[in-house]
Amino acid sequence: MRDTMAVTMAKTATRTHNGRPVSEAPIHARLAQLRLERGLSQAEVAEALDLTQALVSNYEQGTRRLHAELIARFAEFYEVSADDLLGLKTTGSARKASTSELGLHLLKRMQKIQSLPKQRQKEVLRSIDFVLNGAAP
Repeated sequence: MRDTMAVTMAKTATRTHNGRPVSEAPIHARLAQLRLERGLSQAEVAEALDLTQALVSNYEQGTRRLHAELIARFAEFYEVSADDLLGLKTTGSARKASTSELGLHLLKRMQKIQSLPKQRQKEVLRSIDFVLNGAAP
């Protein structure tokens, strides 16, 4: 009975690193989870981070290891801390409120606007300003 209890406690105990709780999920699983939570495809993530879809897939499957620069880029893109991405739990919110589905759709639209020629960008922004100014009480 005592051995069974020790095994059960070991299974439920939280791992720690430098005295901080560590997530049991590997980084590749967290990358896939963050992408899916935001309703993004691997191709969309790849485009935003200037990677290939195959690389994003390899990172999410754990067949390729992430280096420090990529951890920082993924963390910035998903708006989480590198600690959160690495599985080191923080005391604050793991994700910012701006990572809502609406926020991501707006970000995608802004990226599309940025890819337009300068003159077309000005026209789109004038239209947005017109709508926003008309919507103000």
